[in-house]
This record gives sequence, C-alpha cells and structure tokens, in this order.
Amino acid sequence: MPLAQSPCSAQPILSLGIDVARWFRPGGPYTPDGPARLYSDLAVRMLRPSAPDRPPQ
Repeated sequence: MPLAQSPCSAQPILSLGIDVARWFRPGGPYTPDGPARLYSDLAVRMLRPSAPDRPPQ
C-alpha cells in the first residue's frame, strides 16, 4: 500500500492541526496565512512519494 493511502499517514497531519491550536493566538506574532502555508506544505511533503515504497518487513 502506498504511504499516502496508509491509515498511519493521517495521524501526523491531524496532529499538525491539533498542535497549532496550542500555540497560535490571534493578535500574536503570526498571521493565519503563515502557519497555513507552512502546514499545508508540510502535509504535501509528507504524502509526496520521494522513493519507491519499501516492501513490508
């Protein structure tokens, strides 16, 4: 199964969304656009294949 289709792929991406609520504050040093762009880029990079899938061990 490709990594992007693995149920384990959703957990780190969901954690990004949950954790941002812990540190992001309206009126703080970050605008909503900054973390949104960063987190969306991270999520895409996590799911984008960079090497052939390894067979399960």
